[in-house]
Amino acid sequence: MKKKRFEIFLLTFKVNGIKNIEEEITLDFYKSSFSAFKRDGYKVKAVYGENGVGKSAIVTGIKIFRDLMISKNYIVDRTNIEMLEHLINKKTNTAFFESEYYVSLNNDSRIYKFGLELKYSNNSFSITREYCYYKTIKGKYKVLYEVVNGELSNNTNNSFDKYVKDVSKNLLKDSSFLSVVFTNDFDEKYSEELKKYEMAVLCHVYTYAYLDEKDTHNNYVITRIVNNLNELNNTINNSVFVTGLEYIKCGKEIIIDKSVINNFEKEIDNVTKFIQIFKPELKRIEVDKKENKESYVCELIFVYNDYRINSEFESTGIKKLVELYTAFKKIDDGYVVFIDELDANIHDYYLCKLLEFVAEYSDGQLCFTTHNLGPMKVLKRYKKSIDFLSRGFEITPWIKNGNYDVSSLYSKGLIDKSPFNLESFDFLEVFGEK
Repeated sequence: MKKKRFEIFLLTFKVNGIKNIEEEITLDFYKSSFSAFKRDGYKVKAVYGENGVGKSAIVTGIKIFRDLMISKNYIVDRTNIEMLEHLINKKTNTAFFESEYYVSLNNDSRIYKFGLELKYSNNSFSITREYCYYKTIKGKYKVLYEVVNGELSNNTNNSFDKYVKDVSKNLLKDSSFLSVVFTNDFDEKYSEELKKYEMAVLCHVYTYAYLDEKDTHNNYVITRIVNNLNELNNTINNSVFVTGLEYIKCGKEIIIDKSVINNFEKEIDNVTKFIQIFKPELKRIEVDKKENKESYVCELIFVYNDYRINSEFESTGIKKLVELYTAFKKIDDGYVVFIDELDANIHDYYLCKLLEFVAEYSDGQLCFTTHNLGPMKVLKRYKKSIDFLSRGFEITPWIKNGNYDVSSLYSKGLIDKSPFNLESFDFLEVFGEK
């Protein structure tokens, strides 16, 4: 197993007010109390449920939360506003997110709790509350920072606290506190004091959500944040950021900072090896890059024995695998990764083997939504690994019960609050009798 000086694990995630979620949904990824942390057996979770119960909304929620926490002026950008107008729950017009992370750096372990409330009113969005608390495993929470209606709570008068308050003044309704701190050019004389926020921002940088829809400029944004982190503390092993890579998208332009283009091309070599497992006739993937100021705009070219093809024209299955590579690479590097509909366009056998790899060998954590019963055969070996989401937004975790088979119980409608009461003749009214 690879040795890492930095470790992160998502303990809980709560979301409300996204898409059809009208009541708070809570996902638990670890036991409620512990004196020592051990991730083995807790690395994977699948969320099952009927169509329309809110599974995709959970992944959407973690992505919005993460983007709000690290992207300055996220809710000012017109594209994001239009997207959020469709995603915010129309009854509540308010979204709430809360997460709890276990973080360890050089054997110094802490738990961080983050919360953020987003409101929609008069055709605009604003952050009405944001907070971060931290504690030791056995301790009580202390306030790292707290923002209410755009005002940073600050009861001290030292020069650093005044500096932070000045830097964030009039910005905290449109941007999270962390995004303001880590996307501004900070005063170097406060670099030591700024380190107290470092673990907090890394929790969100190390969280990734795959929804099959991407903003191609996120690669550049992440590179900027990571560069600031490296300036603050070069003792952390940030090798997982060497590519500045947020994702790889077939058929889309990938924007890569010039400083990391060589590492990006090496990463594409690994993508090639990954795809060759599924399609051995692939010889290599070339990077077609065009210069654009401080970055390159890249496209991928797939090379076979008899022909070359732009990734845009590859099969749907191969495109899906290329895009999933980024997610599984991040899991292997210690990220917390959410994937919506992981089973789409991927064979059940390969899916199960990928899950076994994550559970047994990776340094990270995976939560995904699915309708496929195949993964249950793998996941039933592990803890906190299967949740069922009901139409009433209630989570029912799978708890081993004698020799009962989870997939059999689920398909027969015997999981609490997850009934399947549909018969084939119910479609007669829709399509008509012959």
